[in-house]
Order: sequence, then structure tokens, then C-alpha cells
Amino acid sequence: LDYLSKIPLDAPKRGEAEQVVGQLIWSEYLRRVRLPDDERPPTEELDQLKAQAQKVLADGLERVKKAGIAQMTPAIASSVLYLAQIYVETNQAEEAVKLLEDGKVGIKSLVEKKDPAVQKPGFAIETLRVALRAYVATQQLEKAEKAMNDLEQQVREEGDAEAGKKLTQIYIRLGKELEEQLGRLRKEQMTDQMAKVAQGFEMFLSRIAQRDKGNNFN
Repeated sequence: LDYLSKIPLDAPKRGEAEQVVGQLIWSEYLRRVRLPDDERPPTEELDQLKAQAQKVLADGLERVKKAGIAQMTPAIASSVLYLAQIYVETNQAEEAVKLLEDGKVGIKSLVEKKDPAVQKPGFAIETLRVALRAYVATQQLEKAEKAMNDLEQQVREEGDAEAGKKLTQIYIRLGKELEEQLGRLRKEQMTDQMAKVAQGFEMFLSRIAQRDKGNNFN
């Protein structure tokens, strides 16, 4: 943030700088939140870091959009993905959906078109995973169903003999994240949002249950 304070708000490169800094802050948050319990910083400190990442990334993307984007780049695409991750982590799934489907910087359509800006290994899979979680949380079940199909297809395209196992791990992770989100919503007494996520979660579990025995997704 000290670095950003030295760059004028109207400087041509301000938006790009905010994206870089925002990505670094979010990466640092992820590193800290995964530390062992006895090493992990207090929740308040982590929440502050997460809020900083959201603001800096959102400001940077807004500046870049206003300046005009001649062509999507991997850097912009990464900023969009990181911000979408933050939104789903902070009960702002509606914002995640809007961002992923944005007409100027939305990366979901770029993944579907196999745009060069989103060809980094694992990027498409993570984009579809975040999209699936956002659709489940907002109860957009048809879009969630399509995201699951696209995710499975992407894993098969990128995978090898371990593709089925990899997809199982993705779904286990997603299930745990949804459970944790429901727990946070229950603790915060956000009953309306909790009901939406719960219904979407039921759809997700139902879809998983339809898989072949042993979670064989090949």
C-alpha cells in the first residue's frame, strides 16, 4: 500500500499497479489463512487483509475498464479471478457472478472460448470452480449445472489417468467450502442467504450422488 500511495490516482499505470498489489495482498492472505492454528494470525487481522485485497483489486479493475481494454491479458484475468474468489469467500456471491459474467472483463466466457488470456495451467478449472460455487450460493441452479458439466469437461481435457481423482478432490474441497459458508451464515444469523446456499448445496450433493459408485468421473 505504501507503493500505491506514491502513484497519483490519475496516473495511467495506477490501475495496473493496483492489480499487482491487490494480487499480492490476496496471495498473502491465502498463505496466512493456511498456516497451522498456532501460527495463524487473529481473525480480525485476516479479515482486514481480505478487505484490503478486495478494495485494491476492485479499484484497479474499475480504472482499467474505464481506460478501455483493447485486449484481455493474463494479468487482468488473474485480477478478476482473485476478486471473484474474495467475493464468494465473503458472502458476496451475487457480485462474483456479475464479475465473472462482466461484458468487459468477465473470464467465464473467455474460458469457454479458450481465449489466450486464460490459458495458464489450472486457470480454467479454478474459474469454473469459483463460478460453480457462486451459482450454487445464488441458487442459479441451471447455470450451476452447466458449470459442473464444463468443469468436468475441462478436467478431462487437462487431465490424465488421474483426472477422475482430481475432480473428486475439487468437489470435496467445494463441499467443505460450502459447509463452512453455511456455518458462517448461521453464526451471523443471515437466514435468507443461508436458505439460498443450503438449497444450492442440496443440488450440488444430489448431483454428486448421481455419479458412479466410487466417484469415478472418467
